[in-house]
Parts: sequence; C-alpha cells; structure tokens
Amino acid sequence: MMTDKRRLTARAFGLSVLVGAFAGMSLQSLVLLLLQPALISFSELWAIPVILFGYGLFAVPFVALGLLIFGLPATWLFSYKAGSWWLCIVAVIWGAVAGKLTFYAIDQLIFLGFYRLGELAWVDLGVLYGVPTALAWWALQRGELAHRYGDKVVVSGISASLRQCRIADTAESSQLVPAP
Repeated sequence: MMTDKRRLTARAFGLSVLVGAFAGMSLQSLVLLLLQPALISFSELWAIPVILFGYGLFAVPFVALGLLIFGLPATWLFSYKAGSWWLCIVAVIWGAVAGKLTFYAIDQLIFLGFYRLGELAWVDLGVLYGVPTALAWWALQRGELAHRYGDKVVVSGISASLRQCRIADTAESSQLVPAP
C-alpha cells in the first residue's frame, strides 16, 4: 500500500514528467519556428497542437527516464536544503546537464547518433526538455521536502500585490505567516 509521502512523490514525479515533456516539445517548436519561419504555412497552423500533443506523448518515457536517473539522486543529495532559494539555480543547471546526458544516451541507442554532447545550440533538445522537467520537479517537491525536514519555504509573489510569505510548520497544521 502506498503511503501519503510516496503518493505525493509519485504525483509530483508524474506531473514533472508531463510538464517537462510538453514544455520541452513546446519550446522546441517555438525555437524552430523562430529560427525558420518558413517551416510552416498559415494553412498548416491547425497541425501545431496535434504535433505538440503527439511528440509530447512520445517524449514522456524519455523524460521520465532522465528524471529517474538524474533527478531522484539529486533530490536525495539536496533534500536537507529543500527550502533554500538557490536550489532553483541548481535545478536549472542540473536539468540542463542531465537533459544533455539523457538525450545523448537516447540518441546513441535509438536514433542515428548525430547529437553532440560538447556542443550547445539554440535547439539543444536535451536542455529544452531537461530544464523544464527539473524546474517542475523542484517546484513540486520543494514544499514536501521542506515539510519533511522541518525547513522553511519562502514563497515570493509574482506581482507587487502579493506579499512574501513564509510557511511555518506547526504540529497541527501549516499556516502562512508574513515574511519579515
């Protein structure tokens, strides 16, 4: 039987994989369309959602593999500092590196092996899929790990109308407390 902690982690894993796969496919399409505007004509715009959905679903197992191999060990390594703001930066860098390594391995095993590990291009598929996956995983696991390890999580508002809050964990429940 699955405990609540494992259920939350499994849900976060699944959501992170879906976000990473579909955000990666969307970023890949956007960059390709910006670099090669003649790639698709106005009459073919209807195909974009179909292509995003189809290739996004195709990417799901590969994104899951990358998160499983690289994301879970990194989570274990940094779990004691889950509430720290700098982990967002670590997630971006680690997601880019892990995405490149995962895509390189997949390209060598399944595709034609044209992906070069040492090169960085505008349409670097490993980075385009790895960074959104890592950011989604960081965002979804941050509160859960902070609660588990008794760390504080600072939530910053996007607009000026939102105040910064700190989640203070108590024995009974969690409550929002204004940040100093």
